[in-house]
Amino acid sequence: MSLNQNGLEVFNLQRGNLRQRIVGIFGNNYNERLVPVEESTTLLKIHGFVGKPEYARKTRGEQFFFVNNRFIKDAYLHHAVQGAFEELLPQGTFASYFLFLDIDPKRIDINIHPTKTEIKFDDDRSVYAIVRAAVKRSLGQFSVIPVLDFERESNFDLPHAMRNAPVSQPQIKINPDYNPFRKPNAEGWQQLYEVTKSADVLIQQPEVLPQPTSLGFEEQNTVSVTQLYNRYLLTKLKSGFVLIDQQAAHERVLFDYYMSALQKNAVAVQQKLFPVTLETTAADADLINDLLEDFKLLGFHITAFGLQTFVVNGTPTGITEGQEKEIIDSLLEQYKNNQDEFHDKRLEILARIMAKKTSIKAGQKLEEQEMKHLLNELFSSGKPSMSIDGKAVIVSLTPEDLAQKFK
Repeated sequence: MSLNQNGLEVFNLQRGNLRQRIVGIFGNNYNERLVPVEESTTLLKIHGFVGKPEYARKTRGEQFFFVNNRFIKDAYLHHAVQGAFEELLPQGTFASYFLFLDIDPKRIDINIHPTKTEIKFDDDRSVYAIVRAAVKRSLGQFSVIPVLDFERESNFDLPHAMRNAPVSQPQIKINPDYNPFRKPNAEGWQQLYEVTKSADVLIQQPEVLPQPTSLGFEEQNTVSVTQLYNRYLLTKLKSGFVLIDQQAAHERVLFDYYMSALQKNAVAVQQKLFPVTLETTAADADLINDLLEDFKLLGFHITAFGLQTFVVNGTPTGITEGQEKEIIDSLLEQYKNNQDEFHDKRLEILARIMAKKTSIKAGQKLEEQEMKHLLNELFSSGKPSMSIDGKAVIVSLTPEDLAQKFK
């Protein structure tokens, strides 16, 4: 069976089992993501697959229930599957599942919705319990849920590749010419500071954000900043003290930068020495093709390499190695969730995602110069006291506030 769109073959599905059909539709990388589920009771039989927790997504769309081979939507059963993944899924994510339930037609009512996509079970609580237990059992059976084995000595665990490797005596390499008191040759040290120009790696540096003219500090150059719990910055102003959420502050700074750069079409791009290959589903491939100009505006240079494969040749500055796929997935998820307003608020959505993904995080230790630089950039912002989520970035404490605490 084949499916064509705009003259291009999107699917060419051969006869096969359920796993092969899922892989044929969603891509070869789904083969390793699937955990089989199978359970048989007097009430119903259930079979199919659930996705491993590490591949959960932030939006729904890969959740499928079939009752007697008819596709249905059931929030109650969805909750059962999510419950089976308790403490395995990051908050706000959804596991994939492709589950088939076979039940006596007399035990269900299919006439509660005009489209027949919702049904009612005579004993919905039992169905809920069976689905939840079956999924949880499969996760445990296929070692998705970690187990404790107190009788196994973990010190003797070896990687599989090393188990049959020959044992060799450790060797110590010594440089007989090494002299710790010999003065090293320092000629040519200036070359270390020359900028290397390469056709393969070209990094365009973004414009330096303007320094604030007045921060309200008693002495701008000698201001003291302290980091609390690796999360907040505490500094003294003429009017008292301020406590600043470092992650929210950096998100505000980056959001303003990306908004300005996107509006001017001037996002700095770093070309990748080793391009990143992305394998996607057919649905996501269509979205990426539709959003290529948006990605380019943001600083992602993406080219198609087959029907469901793309190559990332360039990324915005500030993206670390390995973040490319995470950010692209986030952009796709945002588009799926906000299709109606995506094009109207496109720049804002893009800037918000980039700010959240590339900002420093709570728990990250900062050096004093990093803290001072962050404060300077924050107070250069048009809205330094408000985060991009509309929450407070700065909490002020006056001497009067402190005096009240001691009464």
